[in-house]
Amino acid sequence: MSDLATRVTEYCAHSYQTWSRQKGWKALFIKDAEGVYFYDDKGKRYIDFASQLMCSNLGHKNKAVIEAIVKQAEKLPYMAPGFATDESMDRLGTTLSLPPFLEPRRAQIEAGLKPL
Repeated sequence: MSDLATRVTEYCAHSYQTWSRQKGWKALFIKDAEGVYFYDDKGKRYIDFASQLMCSNLGHKNKAVIEAIVKQAEKLPYMAPGFATDESMDRLGTTLSLPPFLEPRRAQIEAGLKPL
């Protein structure tokens, strides 16, 4: 086992304990990702069916997402949920459009969105 493989195995032994108990599970060292693919340290390409556990379902290195993140980080990188921002105040004035099966729950849904 290479030094890199040993380090990845040691890291994942405690970070992903529940997965590491599955027979034959070995962590991959991921070197890059783009679109729907990610690549290991040997350059092998994999289709990312799980979107990295739903965190990148718009694709890896999506230019629109990167630009939006940079734009927001330049303006105001983070604000705790207990505070209001221009963005959150703009969303308060919009009308919520719901599919028909959720219409009976409109009041509860809107009440849940008011803190935004």
